[in-house]
Amino acid sequence: MEACLELGLLEEDTHWNHAMEEAALAKSPSQLRNLFAILMATCGLNSPVEIWNQHKENMTEDFLYQARQQNPDINVAFTEGLFNKTLLIFEDKIMAMNGNSLSVYGSPKPTRGQDERISRDVLRETSYDVENLKDFILSNEPKLTPDQRAAYVKISAHLNTKKGGVFS
Repeated sequence: MEACLELGLLEEDTHWNHAMEEAALAKSPSQLRNLFAILMATCGLNSPVEIWNQHKENMTEDFLYQARQQNPDINVAFTEGLFNKTLLIFEDKIMAMNGNSLSVYGSPKPTRGQDERISRDVLRETSYDVENLKDFILSNEPKLTPDQRAAYVKISAHLNTKKGGVFS
């Protein structure tokens, strides 16, 4: 496909990307999802994954808003669960249009059977600011007592090597 693009035998997705950018300025996330589903199902996108990655936040914005409304005390950010919800809608729309799943288009495939409602615990555990956490660790690590430091070092070593374990 790359060779065909280089030789000019295939259209690039630039104009479709511009269409999504323009629509994102004035249309709702639901309308963006409809547009993207139509583009995927009928327009022969060469790189649907690239367009998905560039516009997935715009297409998932309403689900993020709902999650924030339901969890006002948590700083909710975009999560894979929210993006999965959008992918489920795409796949349903495309299957209704032409009977194909997203995998036919080389697009990320949604996880079916996952709880449609994003749980409060998952949101809390996945919605955090990494830089803020790093600053917190840097400012509080020197304040650890010797026993706390020993536990911190032992647990951190297991986390860094992706080992589990029981600590005593």
